Amino acid sequence: LKLFPFAEKTLVGERGVSLSGGQKARITLARALYNDADVYLLDDPLSAVDSEVANHIFEKCISGYLRQKTVILVTHQIQFIRKASKILVMKEGQPVAVGSYRQLMDSGIDFMSLIKEEKSVEHNVVNEEVMVKSPIAEQFRTRTISVMSAHSEMAEEFTDQKVDEETKAMGGINARVYWDYIKAGAGPVLLTFSLASTLVSQGLQHYSDVWLSEWANREDAVKNKTASGNGDRDESHNVMVYSILIATIFVTLLVRSGTWFVMCIRASVNLHNSIFFRLMRTPIAFFDNNPVGRILNRFTKDIGVVDEQLPAVSYDLNLIFTQIIGSVVVVALVNPYLIIPAIFLLALIWIIRW
Repeated sequence: LKLFPFAEKTLVGERGVSLSGGQKARITLARALYNDADVYLLDDPLSAVDSEVANHIFEKCISGYLRQKTVILVTHQIQFIRKASKILVMKEGQPVAVGSYRQLMDSGIDFMSLIKEEKSVEHNVVNEEVMVKSPIAEQFRTRTISVMSAHSEMAEEFTDQKVDEETKAMGGINARVYWDYIKAGAGPVLLTFSLASTLVSQGLQHYSDVWLSEWANREDAVKNKTASGNGDRDESHNVMVYSILIATIFVTLLVRSGTWFVMCIRASVNLHNSIFFRLMRTPIAFFDNNPVGRILNRFTKDIGVVDEQLPAVSYDLNLIFTQIIGSVVVVALVNPYLIIPAIFLLALIWIIRW
């Protein structure tokens, strides 16, 4: 922790991307110790560190801190088996022998040859490292020391670590966002067909109300004439016209809702594919600076809203908006003076809304 610029508060990136294998092993082991469990299963935690650090971990952690716990240690480091209370030797996935170190030695299992072989392998590795040593290695070492010293100076200069938060936009939505959504879901043909079906459907709905009003007025006039003995009542024509209007409204509503939801579904699919296409071609540095959870949130929560909530909400907006416009037009045809309070109410609603 002393090597980190902010000690235990240092951000190590998604899944410890900025840590080495040994640092990951030590941090994982420390997290396991914090749980204070009764049984610990350690799957070769000493393989990712050098021999000095491995010996320190074994002495201070496994033999010291966990001396009162049950510890099952899986390891290839044969130098530590002398201190084990029970040893299980495995070969190709099968148990070969079990017992204490003395019992296994008495049974004829030659650990010394394994230890010598292990030491010879380590000696060869050390010799290779010495042979590879060059001015380039010294240059890397100098750079590492410089980076560590820079981190130390940074830790002294800053007392807290800054985390880049996700950029979020609040308030009104730009009109370009709506236009991009429409373009993602509808081409010129589908957009024209959807707008036409919306206008025709809403116009027929209001025309049916006007026709019903005129029908009622004609019925009143016919009743007056019939009462005076000067009129005939023939409702077949009115019933036929009104029935045709209702059937046409039903068909246009189906077309209107169908084209609208097809446009929304296509927009959702195209936006998802566009995000996925760009994500697959983004540099690796993007994943280092952005947690996986943040990326998955865009593909789950946000896409879920676009799939489930946005089509229904946008269709309700379509219905309500065209209903208001149609009602204002009908009222204006009946009495033009009613436009003035209607405009005042619309302005008041707009002010309250925003």
